[in-house]
Amino acid sequence: MLGSSAAVLNHFSVGTFSFDVRNNVPLWNAPMYDLTGCVQGKDVPSVETLLGCIHPEDRSFINDGLQDVLSAGQPFHYPVRLEAADGSYENGELFAQALQDEAGRTTHVFGGLKLYRSGSE
Repeated sequence: MLGSSAAVLNHFSVGTFSFDVRNNVPLWNAPMYDLTGCVQGKDVPSVETLLGCIHPEDRSFINDGLQDVLSAGQPFHYPVRLEAADGSYENGELFAQALQDEAGRTTHVFGGLKLYRSGSE
């Protein structure tokens, strides 16, 4: 059993993202940059960058799901395989949902990437 908050944080990694649709402003938190192998302040967060880190067999479905969030406001939650620095893939979940205005237009998309870390407890 995981006995401390540090052990829990080492076991799970969660990155979050948001996209201000009206102003075309994407934002990632520091763990999201780390999970994708990007450098904060250097690399620009984007769907394309995220998709480049996803297992090739998962990319089309992930892209379609994120487009549904953006265009139709449909929530999205899907298991994902994310490429690690050594070229292997780690399991996790990608989730997103939209905030819409009174007219039903998506104004923001929020979500996250949760990676399951394996290893001893």
